[in-house]
Amino acid sequence: MINIPVDLMVSGPKGINEIELQTTNTAGQFKQSNYTGFDTLGEWQIVASVKNNSYLSSFSDMVRINVVETAGYAIIVQGKIAAEEGLASHNKTANDVYHHLKLRGLLDEDILYFNYDTEQASYKITDQILNQLSNEEIPENIIESLDDIKDIEFTNEELFINRLKTLDEQVMQFQSQILEHCILPIEIDGLPTKAAIKKAITEDMPKIMKNQPANLYIVMVDHGTEDTFYIDPDTISDAELNEWLSELENTPGWDQEIVVMLGFCFSGSFIDKLSKPNRVIISSAGPNEFSYKGPLDQDNIREGEFFISEFFKSVALGKNVKASFAEAVIQTEIFTAKGEGSVNAPPYFDNSAQHPLLDDNGDKVGSNNVMETSEDGHWCQLIDHE
Repeated sequence: MINIPVDLMVSGPKGINEIELQTTNTAGQFKQSNYTGFDTLGEWQIVASVKNNSYLSSFSDMVRINVVETAGYAIIVQGKIAAEEGLASHNKTANDVYHHLKLRGLLDEDILYFNYDTEQASYKITDQILNQLSNEEIPENIIESLDDIKDIEFTNEELFINRLKTLDEQVMQFQSQILEHCILPIEIDGLPTKAAIKKAITEDMPKIMKNQPANLYIVMVDHGTEDTFYIDPDTISDAELNEWLSELENTPGWDQEIVVMLGFCFSGSFIDKLSKPNRVIISSAGPNEFSYKGPLDQDNIREGEFFISEFFKSVALGKNVKASFAEAVIQTEIFTAKGEGSVNAPPYFDNSAQHPLLDDNGDKVGSNNVMETSEDGHWCQLIDHE
């Protein structure tokens, strides 16, 4: 199956481009690197074909690619308190958000990421990486061992290598190849100071978004109290964040929606101040509720924000903001259920300790259930993460 001629036909708004390739391994796979032809907005179609003989050819299923202006923009903030409680967990969640946004199509120049550790990379094994390693003739028993830790994100190289050492004893013979394929570089733009975050919202993003406007996502993960988010030694109040968003919206020519995701305790207390038309405000917890970490993962680090993690799992499946919120709410309320005999007061009437909220109609009141009679959720279902 090696060196078999393959015709790749790429058709789109600008016409048809035919590329001649050859298979590169015994599995009959082929590769086209650094293709620059998707340079016009619209739908593109890709079909591969192999000639069986002089008269007949076999064709692959058609692959469709929709080229849009841009996937959006994002500001990610990982905060902390002075005692640094949960810092590794919140770092894990913030990095997970970063990687999900990158997979969605955002580039590093579209993202401003503020984190206390400015030199980072994480490591993850996926099905695609297992296939790549297999193509490099890594023994099958090694591939099977690596499959045991598939889709687990390790927050640094040391944790990843230590986990590899617990697998098949031959795994470490291929350490360099595994590390090369599994590394997920993280581009941190700076420390999360109040001045830097204000500048990112009011000055940097308007410049970045000027030529290709699209939705802006602001994700904040850490500890909080009523009306306050912690970025030790500073804090950000709901009033300050609202002031910065208003300044951004008053930028000449601004006509974009802003999605603000607040992943911290008592984050629902921000909704009444931030609520406004063309804004979606999502809080991981109600105004008087704690926001819970997730269970302990195989890397011995808990997710810093269970709700935020569940939300982006749905995003990864291509669901829109409304559907992702609704699914994450269900999972969060199951995870934080207090057991029988403990019933919350109105408006929830359940036994969960945490109730995420969403506001997208500007009425300063967040909704927990957006799938039934809620007045919220109609607008944000149009915001698609595909």
